[in-house]
Amino acid sequence: MSITKQEFDFFRDWARERSAISLEEDKEYLVKSRLEPILRRHKIDTISELLASLSRRTVAAGLEDEVIDAMTTNETFFFRDIHPFQVMRDHLIPQLERELGEERKLNVWSAACSTGQEIYSLIMLMKEHFPQLFDWDLKLYATDISSTVLEKARSGIYTDMEAKRGLDERLRNRYFTRLPNDRWQIHESLRKLVTFRQLNFIDSWPDMGRHHFVLIRNVLIYFDVDVKRQILERVRRRLDRRGFMMLGSSETTLNIDPGWEVRRDGRAAYYVPRATAGVSGETRPA
Repeated sequence: MSITKQEFDFFRDWARERSAISLEEDKEYLVKSRLEPILRRHKIDTISELLASLSRRTVAAGLEDEVIDAMTTNETFFFRDIHPFQVMRDHLIPQLERELGEERKLNVWSAACSTGQEIYSLIMLMKEHFPQLFDWDLKLYATDISSTVLEKARSGIYTDMEAKRGLDERLRNRYFTRLPNDRWQIHESLRKLVTFRQLNFIDSWPDMGRHHFVLIRNVLIYFDVDVKRQILERVRRRLDRRGFMMLGSSETTLNIDPGWEVRRDGRAAYYVPRATAGVSGETRPA
């Protein structure tokens, strides 16, 4: 099964228009390898046939979502890249608790949440170390472009392997119920704390209030610089003046959006809008 240069160029344009995902010119092999399983599942004979249906908009929306899903990794696990969670535990959440103590409101957004491990990791961290925050007006949002991964995130059901990746046995036994067929489900009391929504970053964003911190990790890598800039600007406009943002370890705002300042704490970095820098250029305490 092959893909021609013309077909690849069409698919790049389609993916960019549909989701802003930017595919490099030499990624024909990637597109081919990720589309082939979809063709087999849907009994489509050739890539040409699939692309023709996409161009005519005659495929079901679910299949379009499946194609976009295939172009992204959706690689995630509990407490992924543990250092950001350590910084949140040791410095950032205590700082927000001090600064927001009178208001007793906290608004968190896990953007590109995939199958939910990130937002559930954060909830478990807060349950373990900051249980008092659950008496606040606490809003937890999690969004993703994929309806498929959101469905799994809402269910909170994971295979035995997924439930063990990054998660120690004590937390698993405390916050999960074991299901038949070696599956685990996170407790309903945790699942109902989260508002899951489908969100394509290039579409209009729903009103989710002003966030105190935003986790938008390992997703900017899929976009070109202009789209990255637009996303970072929109996040910044929605961030509380005392808030912060975390990106993936290979992502940065440098040379993209000058409105952010980076703060480093050990092996993790986080970002604050430049307007939140302290007096005389001093940074906020970490």
